[in-house]
Amino acid sequence: MLIQSVDFSQWLSREMDRRQWDRATLADRARLSPRDVQRLMDEGVSISGRICAGLAAAFGAPITQVVGRAGLVSSEGLDILCRYAEDPDKLLGDLWIETANLSDRERAAIVDCIVATRKLHYHVPC
Repeated sequence: MLIQSVDFSQWLSREMDRRQWDRATLADRARLSPRDVQRLMDEGVSISGRICAGLAAAFGAPITQVVGRAGLVSSEGLDILCRYAEDPDKLLGDLWIETANLSDRERAAIVDCIVATRKLHYHVPC
């Protein structure tokens, strides 16, 4: 079973410090609500694929780096996520098939990431 990385909020704070961003700037650039950012940093809430996609886009970071930091998926899941993030023309029905052997939680995180990147027209590298 995968467990969300305990140091995710620390990593997030370091990334914000490197860029000299405050929470409002992060929320704006990641297309998150200020409440989402507060909950991530102060309350240690579970991270969703949508939030990971937003953070990856805001930081210009590989989606797999953010999802990996969050502890949402295995290395097999990261490979699948990368293939779909790189090719926006891949069919989501195929993603559902490719993730069939993963846990429901991992599968949902991958699908959530890809749907968010496509819906919001993010270009997130792997």
